[in-house]
Amino acid sequence: MDIHANDARYAAEASPDVSAERVGEVYAEALFGVLENDPVRVGEMLEEFGGVISEGLTAFPDFEKVLSSRLVGAEEKIGMLDRVFGTRVSPMFLNFLRVVARHERLDCLRAIYARAVKRQDVLLGRVNVTVTTAAEILSDQTLRIADTLRGMLKGNPEISHQVDPSIIGGPYIRINGYFLDRTVKRRLRDMTASMKERCGA
Repeated sequence: MDIHANDARYAAEASPDVSAERVGEVYAEALFGVLENDPVRVGEMLEEFGGVISEGLTAFPDFEKVLSSRLVGAEEKIGMLDRVFGTRVSPMFLNFLRVVARHERLDCLRAIYARAVKRQDVLLGRVNVTVTTAAEILSDQTLRIADTLRGMLKGNPEISHQVDPSIIGGPYIRINGYFLDRTVKRRLRDMTASMKERCGA
């Protein structure tokens, strides 16, 4: 499947007034389609994409500004992409960058990458979980939390741990961006709010 075959769809669904998040969704979906949702190919592509973001955009913010500017023509941007990334990324991914440039969407590269990472999580059945506690927890405690969540979630939880001494009790759990607050601090806050309502405060 040739990524250029989707040009008309890109133009129709990623018009200038569409949000960056929606643009990211459209392009990520098309890219995964080209890769036939193959986990290995997706992983390789995201490694390349991540390198472009970190080594090309984050490391050189002025370069990112130029790529995002509407004052610079698409063909000029494509020339820049060829010179900078031509020998560093695969021909398929370079073609993808050219398509994004042709439709003046290089300002959305970060949004496309973020959406692609989320699609990879879904593809692999991966659920990102952040556990915040008042103190460090042992590795076996982390495993117990993962086992508990695995029974609740449709997917395999990948847990990262943070320490916040201001928490009373715990843990404070974030699952794919949504919070599951099990802290005493939250319960105390809710109790205080309830008492204020009853007292007319």
